[in-house]
Amino acid sequence: MPCSQPLRPFHFLIHLRLISIICFALIVHACGYGQSAIGKGYNFQGNGKNYNAVVLKSLYTPATLPWDSVSNFIPSKEASLTDQQRHLNNRSNSAINYGNLTISQHQFIEVIETLKLSSQMSSKELNAKIVAYKIKGEDGKGNVHFTGYYTPIVKVRAKRDSVYKYPFYRLPKKWEGPMPSRRQIDAGHQLQGLNLEIAWASDLLEVYFMHIQGSGYIMYPDGKKQLLRYGGKNSHGYKSIGKHLVETGEIPANEISLDAIVGWCEKYPKKVHKTLYSNPSYTFFEPVNKPVTGAANIPLIESHSVAVDTRYVPLGAVMVGKTPILNSVNELVKYEWKILFAHDTGAAIKGAGHVDIYTGIGVSAKTKASALHHYGELYLLLPK
Repeated sequence: MPCSQPLRPFHFLIHLRLISIICFALIVHACGYGQSAIGKGYNFQGNGKNYNAVVLKSLYTPATLPWDSVSNFIPSKEASLTDQQRHLNNRSNSAINYGNLTISQHQFIEVIETLKLSSQMSSKELNAKIVAYKIKGEDGKGNVHFTGYYTPIVKVRAKRDSVYKYPFYRLPKKWEGPMPSRRQIDAGHQLQGLNLEIAWASDLLEVYFMHIQGSGYIMYPDGKKQLLRYGGKNSHGYKSIGKHLVETGEIPANEISLDAIVGWCEKYPKKVHKTLYSNPSYTFFEPVNKPVTGAANIPLIESHSVAVDTRYVPLGAVMVGKTPILNSVNELVKYEWKILFAHDTGAAIKGAGHVDIYTGIGVSAKTKASALHHYGELYLLLPK
């Protein structure tokens, strides 16, 4: 939330939205959108980036999609399209400029109506009704950095004890002056005594990772679960601890993952606090009784909901992604074309070249999100 509201919320990007590491910088001022396109993905062999791709002159460039190859397609996601349509109907239909396109919510509704009938249509017929616009990506060549975020489940207690001593905090409603940093909150205890604690966890890293995801479940000893959604953050900018560990030579860039970070922390426990303090940003939570939703207030769909930077991709957008697929040892082995929905945002999701895919709830989702920091392509769908 990434986050449910996020962060992204975690990609290690954050919401992980998880890990963003600057490998190169390319300044782009083209076609009126004037973005400073900073490469944030990992620069390692097998990351999926197409270095020989043609430079795209606009933020969005018309393209033809291989609809016959789009997997996990409609009608299996028809209920999701209906939820999306309901959300769009409740939003303003004002046209907004996104780079070289002017987009309204009604256009996405038209796309959804077409997709609902897609099982009866050929690839040629779909291309005749829908225009796919390839997004310029991180480097201007259409390379989009795909990372993952998930919904964690953390065991907690309602009261602090000698083991469960790391709190999840609500946002302070009335705070005078600058908000404290992570170091000031965790080491300086500046929020103690304000009755802001929701629950207490036994593992500081689990608390931190929920900060990165932007939302998650806490579970009490009796098995009762409570969703904590994103409730705000302090005024300090997000800095990736994954980037910090790579830049300081602690973990190689091609090996970075959530599991690698956890392993490093277990090996060097005395360095954990200092490493976490390198990210001064702090996330607060709010207990809710509802499904896991994103910033669009639509329930998140595993493998199909994504977090985007809404300066470049409209919230509620329907897209197609050429998404990277990894094997059991986290190597990129192929791509899969699939429908994606812009359901969320995230503090670490910046620019036109980075999206965060929601991988689900719990341990298996965590494993998927941890490993994904590879490149693919992204296409916005609009009606002709």
